[in-house]
Amino acid sequence: MSDLGINVVSYEFIETIQQGLDVHQSIKKTLLSTWGDDIDLIKMPLGKVCKTLIAKCFKLLGKAQQIIITGCNRAEIVAISDEFFEIIPHTYEKGKHPLLDNEDIIKSKIEMLEALLEIECAYSMFAEPHHESRDSVVEFYDKLKCDIKPLAQISNEYEIISRYVENTQVKSENYILKIQGAFKINRHAESANYAKFKEYPNKKLLFHGSRLDNFVGILSNGLLISPPEAAKRAPVGLLLLCEVALGRMYEKTDIEYVAELPANYHSTLALGLNIPDPTDKCFIKTVEVPYGKPIQRMDFSSSDVILYNEYPFSCVFFIDILMQ
Repeated sequence: MSDLGINVVSYEFIETIQQGLDVHQSIKKTLLSTWGDDIDLIKMPLGKVCKTLIAKCFKLLGKAQQIIITGCNRAEIVAISDEFFEIIPHTYEKGKHPLLDNEDIIKSKIEMLEALLEIECAYSMFAEPHHESRDSVVEFYDKLKCDIKPLAQISNEYEIISRYVENTQVKSENYILKIQGAFKINRHAESANYAKFKEYPNKKLLFHGSRLDNFVGILSNGLLISPPEAAKRAPVGLLLLCEVALGRMYEKTDIEYVAELPANYHSTLALGLNIPDPTDKCFIKTVEVPYGKPIQRMDFSSSDVILYNEYPFSCVFFIDILMQ
């Protein structure tokens, strides 16, 4: 431990993240690169994004989606569209915004709101003034509201994680993933939230990847909802390993946006062409680690991407990855 109350290895790792993250510019770049032609950042500057308004917009999209499914009512769609674009300013001329009348635009706006929610978490956290008398890395660490402790490379958990990364990475890509460090994490508010799901059957340790600016919000506030899209490739990366209480899984091999699970199901399983070898796995206590090498499913019928519902989860490990 350092005299600042943080393990020296953790301190150096956190400092690296902090130095590589200009939150304001990173967030603005993310918005502009993905939705720069849509969102009006003059009318809606960073720092003015509000969770309450984002939640309201999610409900509007849900209403529009139900109208599309049950039969399009143009008057209702127009009213919902007007309200949505009034809350989230866009660059369209007044009265010339598109209608929320098809699944493609609904999906696009859901992804946009997901990004805005992650951005709100990160931005509000860094909007607080810095105390000059405190070490900036320690202050950054405190804002994350979680304990981050390095795993010894000779530990059983480190060996399991290494095997998991080695076996399940995509061999067709022109790079190899190498673990630079692994950390055990404990989010301060998470144990109470996850406690009611601890008795669910079928718990697995699963990967989650996202952009750096998203990780700030994830560590401090949790996985509020799925990230908008995979991060762009970079020579280094961060991964989370989360204990996920899957319970009874709703298995799908075809495209279906699962807005609400059928009764007695707890999660959605998208079955693709390849799955981890089910005969090669281990357990950390009661949590399965599916680290088997990918094998092809014999009953494969589709490779389309399926949107997932959120799962009860607990972040367990944080992995620093190098792409060689």
